[in-house]
Amino acid sequence: MINQILVSTFLSSTLIGLIIYIFRKWIIIRLAKSVQHEYDLKFAKFDSDLRSKENEIESIRKTLLASAMDRYHYFEKRKVKAIDDLWAGFMEAQRKSVSVHVISPLNLDELYKNIKDPKTKQFIDLITESVKIDPNEFNSDANIRGSSSRPWIPPNIWDVYFAYNLLVSSSVAYLIALKGSVDTRSLMKEDALPNALKKALPDMKMEWKKFSHSSWPILLDLLQTKLVVEIQKEISGQYADEKAMERVKHISRQIINISKDA
Repeated sequence: MINQILVSTFLSSTLIGLIIYIFRKWIIIRLAKSVQHEYDLKFAKFDSDLRSKENEIESIRKTLLASAMDRYHYFEKRKVKAIDDLWAGFMEAQRKSVSVHVISPLNLDELYKNIKDPKTKQFIDLITESVKIDPNEFNSDANIRGSSSRPWIPPNIWDVYFAYNLLVSSSVAYLIALKGSVDTRSLMKEDALPNALKKALPDMKMEWKKFSHSSWPILLDLLQTKLVVEIQKEISGQYADEKAMERVKHISRQIINISKDA
């Protein structure tokens, strides 16, 4: 009897222990699944938020890129238009550049000294008539287009154009003043042209103030060639052809030699 009781008690205890073990495992599994489910939900939400942020960032990136490309194309078109306008101004100045060649051999000091002399007056009328320059042409459409292009033109191009234009306009002003029997040398800014040349030709360490008008034609040739080189470099992204570059170097050496001999 006692043995039966002990066996029954043992079996009951074993059964209860087994039930408790199974129940505990079930609870652990349920808790694990619950935690896993909650983790999966949070991860799915995190992943969704992350993808949403990535899509938002990608959308912003594409918008900024498209906007940057639009601005780039706009500025490129505007720059090409500005270079075209500047070239129109250059061609207008080139048409008047004959004045540089006319004035270069003149002894301005002697002309101004004898400017009231009838023979001097006759000579001045003769040379100014051959040039046929109208002062009103300084406000031509081409000149205005050239000047208005400045905000869109790179400094290396603008400085060369400005120096070329100033050199031509200075020669024209001299001829017009001679015709009117007026000595404009005292009215013109003495440092204007030297400063312009210093900016246009930074590699040439020259005393431009000492550079006489008699040598302006070769300087005009240098500025014209350099302007073409700088424009080609800007448009193509590389230097102009070797011949143009060599010509710039050759003329530069000539100018340096002229300066040494002066």
